[in-house]
Amino acid sequence: MNRRTKSLLAVGAATLLMVNVAFAVVVKVRQLPVPMPGIDAGGNITGDPALAGDGLAKLTLNTRTGRVAIVARGDVGNASGSRQKFFDVGLLAFIPGDIVRDDYTVARNGNAHYNGLARNVPF
Repeated sequence: MNRRTKSLLAVGAATLLMVNVAFAVVVKVRQLPVPMPGIDAGGNITGDPALAGDGLAKLTLNTRTGRVAIVARGDVGNASGSRQKFFDVGLLAFIPGDIVRDDYTVARNGNAHYNGLARNVPF
C-alpha cells in the first residue's frame, strides 16, 4: 500500500468513527404499561388473568453500547403466600443479543419486579 492509499483509509476510518459516534443514541421510555404474570399456589408463574396485574416499565436502548435494559414494577396476585424469584424467565428471548439478566421476583404481598438486560444487540 502506498502512502496515499493509507491516508485515504485512515480518513475513511475516521469518518466512519465520527458517523458512528454522531448517531449513537440513548432512548429511554418511562411509564410504559406492561402486563405482569401472577403466581399460582404451587409457586409457579401463571397466565391466569385473575392473578395477573398491571405494571409500569422503563425501557432503555443504547445504540452505542448495544444494550437494552428493562425494569418493571407492579402488583400481581401471589397465591403461594411466599416470595418467589425466577431467573432466565425468557421475556427477552425475542432480542437478538446476549441475555445477561432476565429476573422476575414477586414478594409475598404481590409486589412484582422484573429486571432484564441484553448486551451486544445489533441496532
